[in-house]
Amino acid sequence: MNNILKSARLDFFLVLPYSKRIILADIIMPVFYTFTTGSILSGVSFTMCMAAILSCYTFSVSEKNGMEKLYGVLPVTKKELVLGRYVFTCLMGLFSLIMAIILHPAFLLLMKKECRPADVIISVIAGILTFSLYTVIQLPGYYKYGALRARVFMYVPLVGFFAFLYLLGSEKKSLTVLLGHPAVLAFAAVLLFIGAYAVSIALSIKFLEKKEL
Repeated sequence: MNNILKSARLDFFLVLPYSKRIILADIIMPVFYTFTTGSILSGVSFTMCMAAILSCYTFSVSEKNGMEKLYGVLPVTKKELVLGRYVFTCLMGLFSLIMAIILHPAFLLLMKKECRPADVIISVIAGILTFSLYTVIQLPGYYKYGALRARVFMYVPLVGFFAFLYLLGSEKKSLTVLLGHPAVLAFAAVLLFIGAYAVSIALSIKFLEKKEL
């Protein structure tokens, strides 16, 4: 467990020089999106979409600077490296979600628009679902193909986000019924989070085991 946390800490310092760029893309831009649309649901979903896209930073920075050799000499197993990266990715997503549920309702209140507690809860659940769905697909792709060759996986969150917006518009009645049952959504979020991440982590470990560091 200690090695997993050390691996996550290493990833943190790896992307720290890019923190301003990450905050701009992941925190500031989505706030303006909420300001424009007046919807906390789409704003929080956009935040988590950006957070998922930015999860590629650890891969691209390490690959660009040849950090694989450093990882190879560290006293940690490949499994611990993978788990550490997933821990860091999830913590990054959690930070994004916390900032979103603080800033987005505040901006809506400044705009004198209604933002009910139920809307915030539903947005949080939807944010967790979208972030989980995006990252479980992305991370194994990065491990298998590398950051440069797997750039197509960066667009998975954007495609998913636009699909969500389409459903929000065309299937509004069905989504309203679904979003009106936050307990069902929360249960689905937990099942998706556990099951999807278990499969994703297993695949990532398998792909990294085949590589020489």
